[in-house]
Amino acid sequence: MGAFGHYSGNFQQSYNGRKGVMVAGLAALLTGGASQIVRFFVGQGSQF
Repeated sequence: MGAFGHYSGNFQQSYNGRKGVMVAGLAALLTGGASQIVRFFVGQGSQF
């Protein structure tokens, strides 16, 4: 969507495509690191 918007001159569509890629990348990062994130907070909670 971003590439099509860029080459067709529709910059709003290009912006939305780039934003979608960033959101998908952040979601993939959080999903992939979920076990480490949970392990970190469990370790912090056990120190209290």
